Amino acid sequence: MADAPSNSQLSRWSAHCNGRLGCTKPIATAFALRETMGENSCLLAGGIEPYKMIVPEFQQVAVTTMGEASLLTDFGQINVIDSVEQTFLCPLDKVTVLTAHKAEPDQHKCLTALSNADLEGHRPPAFYVFDEAGTVIHRVDLTNSDDALIMASSCSALDRWDGSARLFKTENQSSCDHKNVVSIVHHLKRRKDWGAMQQPDHLNDILSDGGKSRFRSLQYLGAEYAFETKPEVLTHFLGYLVERKISFTRIVTRPRVLQAHRGYAQYMHLKDKILSIYSGHSIMALDVSAINSIWVVNYQAGNRQELSLEIFDRNDNCLAVISCDPEKTSNCYVNWTELLKSLPIIA
Repeated sequence: MADAPSNSQLSRWSAHCNGRLGCTKPIATAFALRETMGENSCLLAGGIEPYKMIVPEFQQVAVTTMGEASLLTDFGQINVIDSVEQTFLCPLDKVTVLTAHKAEPDQHKCLTALSNADLEGHRPPAFYVFDEAGTVIHRVDLTNSDDALIMASSCSALDRWDGSARLFKTENQSSCDHKNVVSIVHHLKRRKDWGAMQQPDHLNDILSDGGKSRFRSLQYLGAEYAFETKPEVLTHFLGYLVERKISFTRIVTRPRVLQAHRGYAQYMHLKDKILSIYSGHSIMALDVSAINSIWVVNYQAGNRQELSLEIFDRNDNCLAVISCDPEKTSNCYVNWTELLKSLPIIA
């Protein structure tokens, strides 16, 4: 294992975990953005589409996806993949972001915004993605002047969100979540279709609602497709990957956007129930106290079967996905499969 990082490094990672990447005063909601930045920011129409148009042009940015109790941050150029594509590649030299396809239901239930740097220097220029509650779920911080010019020039060509369509939930709005109502027909169809679904289909399944519907189907698929394992094995499993220098893919998900990083983890640190995984410029953080269940999921990936760990909280949100590195040798893949199959099963 690589040498343990210094206290200053751990402090910096802790700052990342708290969402303060490059900022001394983070923006947490769309309302805070408008109130704080005023005319120095603009909310955009078109759901996730402006994001897919602009951010691939940036050359060097800091990218952060904030899950319900997880976080993944990285530096570099963004590789944006539309979820309609049938391949999911996570290049080593770029930050990979998967977005919902515009034709999918409810794709408009997110909002994007641009913000220039403030005069006090507390915040760099940034591109934000908000969920339907107006909370920041994804942020791209610009780190050089050339990218700032690209964003400024793009801003004039984009449509503004006029606020006419109801996007943000209010405290008086109530949503009935029928999580205890089981549709046998729905789950039987899920089980029948599972074997034909490819990896992008499964990621898109999580993108649609953050993994809630997917979680409720896992227990009805049968052990050949999914089984639940003990949450406490996660730190041991990840520690094994770090110790043995096994390359793997980690993904942090939110509805309509997810971020992935592939490669070896150089160091893992657990402090105050925050598990941090460090790999180059990338940091993944996970609040282990928020984990309610972990599932080993078997699905089709090209011409082979692949197993991954899917991590859920008490509200059925998918916090993170841990999967193999698809570009490694077949021997490494076999070892990965055997490792996951060896995890204890919760009956």
